Amino acid sequence: MANIPWELKCPKVIGIRLTGKLSGWTSAKDVILKVADILTVKGGTGAIVEYMGPGVDSISATGMGTICNMGAEIGATTSVFPFNDSMKKYLIVS
Repeated sequence: MANIPWELKCPKVIGIRLTGKLSGWTSAKDVILKVADILTVKGGTGAIVEYMGPGVDSISATGMGTICNMGAEIGATTSVFPFNDSMKKYLIVS
């Protein structure tokens, strides 16, 4: 618009593949705490964290919200999950 070039820094993307299922005493908070243990704050700073894999289907929509909210603990710019049935069900009832 101003007829001058400008740069937009593209953040790094960290893909986290989730396998298995949450069951028993495990919760979504355990997932993000383990990720924080592995990445530390420096590992996720300025990054977009994308969760994927078959393990995503065992996490509730509110659990995904918990994980994304706590992404700030690892310094992430944002965290995202793919849209799935648990999100669809949550949106229908809310």
